[in-house]
Amino acid sequence: MPYNIGLVGCGNWSKIVSKEIEKHINFNLKSIVCRKRNNNISKNINIFNSINEMLDNKDLDCIYIAALPETNLEVIKLSNFKKIPLILEKPLSNSYQSSLEIKKIYKANKSIILPNLSNVFSSSFNEIKKFVNFNKNKIKRVLINEGSFGQFRNKINPIWDWGFHSISLIHNLFPEDKLFESNFKEIRKNNLYGNGIVAKFNFNINKKINVRILTGNLFKNKSRVLKIILDNGKYLKCDLINHKVYLDDNLIYKNSETPLNSLLTKFNELIEQNDHNYCDSLIDSSCKTVKILEKYYNC
Repeated sequence: MPYNIGLVGCGNWSKIVSKEIEKHINFNLKSIVCRKRNNNISKNINIFNSINEMLDNKDLDCIYIAALPETNLEVIKLSNFKKIPLILEKPLSNSYQSSLEIKKIYKANKSIILPNLSNVFSSSFNEIKKFVNFNKNKIKRVLINEGSFGQFRNKINPIWDWGFHSISLIHNLFPEDKLFESNFKEIRKNNLYGNGIVAKFNFNINKKINVRILTGNLFKNKSRVLKIILDNGKYLKCDLINHKVYLDDNLIYKNSETPLNSLLTKFNELIEQNDHNYCDSLIDSSCKTVKILEKYYNC
């Protein structure tokens, strides 16, 4: 039997999430917390005005939170949370202190709290990880271009939308290594929007591997490209939109599964096995990413 899942949020991203849930064999979208009128929600789905109301629903097995970042901690702190398995949309929290609080509650309750780091849940991530592990001492540079034209939100700086994915990806590719910041530069700002920014991050890993991340919401076209360059000039390139991986110019991996579908499949597996330890590294990398982004902009 599929698990009954509740969705918190009914914005643009929530619509995409709800469609993926409804297509997934292991989940049944049972309820939504939506504080605004939305005629697109199916009549078969229960609509609640508050998270507490939805949590009181006895038919609920798990929850996907796709609302403002502060909502993640809000749900986790509720007394009737009762270790119910959760998916948390990025960013993990709107502050480093709050993200540490989420981590503390997760550790204390031994619950399943799975952050959605979409680059990590792309099936191509496994191919990238294998390449990194095999060539660890030969890697010279890591380049990430990740952004789009939008979205333009009043309350959240765009580097929290796009930069969170990129920086958390680095933490998950090099989990045992220290990421040293060398500089940050805001290289473009469009005053028409006020919060239209392209930002450039430069890091180094163990003072050997240079990492450059270009991210923001003023790209001409949507882009999610990772390139890992070795000392001898060979490189691995991954298009994280189309889930294609190239070694130099040769296609070595292609997959049609969306990151959201992979995320839900993994979530089902964790619930089935009652595995709360898998989430450790993802929550840890999310906390580290919040700490870096908070240094430059408030969420």
